Amino acid sequence: MLQFCEDYNIDGAIRAAVVNDRSNLSWAVFNRAGEILRANTPNWLAPGLTAEEIAEARATISNMHDAPFAGTVYIRYNALPACGHSTNYATGEAEHGVSCYRAAWDLVAGCYRRSGPGLDGAAFSYLLQGADIFLISGREIGIGADGEPLLHDPSVLAELCFDRDKDGYTVK
Repeated sequence: MLQFCEDYNIDGAIRAAVVNDRSNLSWAVFNRAGEILRANTPNWLAPGLTAEEIAEARATISNMHDAPFAGTVYIRYNALPACGHSTNYATGEAEHGVSCYRAAWDLVAGCYRRSGPGLDGAAFSYLLQGADIFLISGREIGIGADGEPLLHDPSVLAELCFDRDKDGYTVK
């Protein structure tokens, strides 16, 4: 089985790595046309991708989805507070910025996923309550009481909805 992510050393490249079934360190970096740009040097621990895995990687890459927004983005439940800061509901005290979760784009599924720190229970609670969900950007200025990022001058990029089939968030 292969796992895919962006390769941050080569702009626009996709890294495919072996996970689970073969449990080794084999990987290759592909451009969006499916050509191999780099790969691990084969050895006993990482023998390299098989021909079948290379074919699977090329097929998956040809169907990948580009993120609708560039740069660092965040997921925010409920509208942005007019006062410019969130409230810690456990203590009633104001946070130093607007609470959110980091968002990561899943190239294969074509959706955003929550990533990084933050209270999972709060996110589940918001989903169960049917809270509005937004994709936002802003300048990260600190960490909130629940370990979540805090933003200064956040702005809404799009409204999101949770897609159960993709197990992630898509733009409405």
